[in-house]
Amino acid sequence: MKRRSKLFWLALGLLLLAGAGFLLREVIWPGASTFTISKETTFILGPVDQEGYLDYNAALRALAQQGVTVENNAWVLLIQAHGPFEKGTLLDPAYFRELGIKPLPEIGEYYIAPDAFMKKKIVLGKGAKQLSDWVDELNKKPWQAKDAPQVEAWLQANAKPLDLIHQASLRTQAYWPHFLFSGTKQEMARWPARTSVEFTLLHMCKMLSVRSMMHLGEKRFEAAREDLLALMRLSRLIGNSPSFVGFLVAGSMRNLALQGIVIWMQHPDAPLAELERMQQALEALAPFPNGMKTINLSERFRNLNGMLMVKRHGLEYFLLANGGSPNDQFFNTTNWGARGIDWDPILKDANAWLDRWVEAAQKEKLHERLAAMNLIKAEYEQHLSQFEMVSEFFEGISAKGRARLLRKQFLKSMSPAYATYYLKIAEGDQRESLCLVAHGLARFHRTHGRFPEQLSDLAPAFLKAIPSDLFTGQPLIYRKTEAGYLLYSAGPNAKDDAGQGDDVNVKMPTTQP
Repeated sequence: MKRRSKLFWLALGLLLLAGAGFLLREVIWPGASTFTISKETTFILGPVDQEGYLDYNAALRALAQQGVTVENNAWVLLIQAHGPFEKGTLLDPAYFRELGIKPLPEIGEYYIAPDAFMKKKIVLGKGAKQLSDWVDELNKKPWQAKDAPQVEAWLQANAKPLDLIHQASLRTQAYWPHFLFSGTKQEMARWPARTSVEFTLLHMCKMLSVRSMMHLGEKRFEAAREDLLALMRLSRLIGNSPSFVGFLVAGSMRNLALQGIVIWMQHPDAPLAELERMQQALEALAPFPNGMKTINLSERFRNLNGMLMVKRHGLEYFLLANGGSPNDQFFNTTNWGARGIDWDPILKDANAWLDRWVEAAQKEKLHERLAAMNLIKAEYEQHLSQFEMVSEFFEGISAKGRARLLRKQFLKSMSPAYATYYLKIAEGDQRESLCLVAHGLARFHRTHGRFPEQLSDLAPAFLKAIPSDLFTGQPLIYRKTEAGYLLYSAGPNAKDDAGQGDDVNVKMPTTQP
């Protein structure tokens, strides 16, 4: 019995010693984490700082600045229209250094938002409609200055910013400095300003749409056309930015412009020559960006940089980057949790998925592009499900377990929503194509006093070629009505829903010859 007792206590002691050794190795002293610099892991091979980490900030700026000068950069003029403040705080001087210009003076003729205009009491009268409500309403129909003098006064107050925005649309590049999270307070402070300025750009450019409708209401057709075309050109410039926020803003700008162009085209007094000029200008535009640059640069660099920042700064980086404590129990632990981890599988996984998104974005035909993205999304979500576990606490004890948790966390942050965003861009592409056909139909009507019986009647006199439905590859659906016509695409579901549902359509009333 004594011998058995000794053996039991010896075995228990050895087990406790092994457990203590495991805890010492995995928890208390897990060792240094590692990563390899290669195309498969870090994607870029340099620049490398003194501590051996990739400088994704420098690499992104260098790639985004290719071919950009002070003279051809639209953002130089856009920030001059915007001004040096964002949410009441001066922009960091680093932004202006990156643009190659001096910081803007604090006082100047900068963009005045509707709410700020109201606060200055430039608009008088108790019980008057809010200026922002007027702006949203008059953005969708022709109007005259006498109908909304406060809106006309707001546009007059923004005359210089509007002129700068117009000039910016004629430039060939659009570079706004991008600063990725580095974990330092200085770099972190720049992030909200960067995204906020790009969103403000959309509100600034909305002035072009509002003013175009005033020009249209007062029958200044050429001026209205130029404002709308400026919006279209800017959407291309901003859409070529590596910023994902910029890409989304560009899509909204294009939709805003197309809404105005359809309204402009319906005006019964729009000269035939103006319709032809608008159609020619739209046909001459470069294709809307496919977003490949956005995913391949800013999205890839943001994800890989974030992974290496956790390695560099520990899990505290998540607290900084996410503005607070993440929900996952594992990430509420101390910074030792990021130690002793082999980062190569995590980095390779991220790169492999991003490679697939980029490849899908480059497919020429829309339906192939969307099909590829939907497939990736489904496989991505299935891949992510493999990392779900019962207890994150116990998984976090070992270095391998912590690596799996980090891999899951980063996979979750690499949203598979790209397919959704691309669908919105695809709908914009289809709407733009329909808009060109609608111009051909309007010119046909002005010439013959009626709409054609079929779309093929437009070519080649009124349209070089009749485009197909981008979603199906089949002919667009055109139905002549008593009042005008209904022109539409079958939309994302590739089914004829009579111009309803997800069908992308242009509906026109009859205009006078």
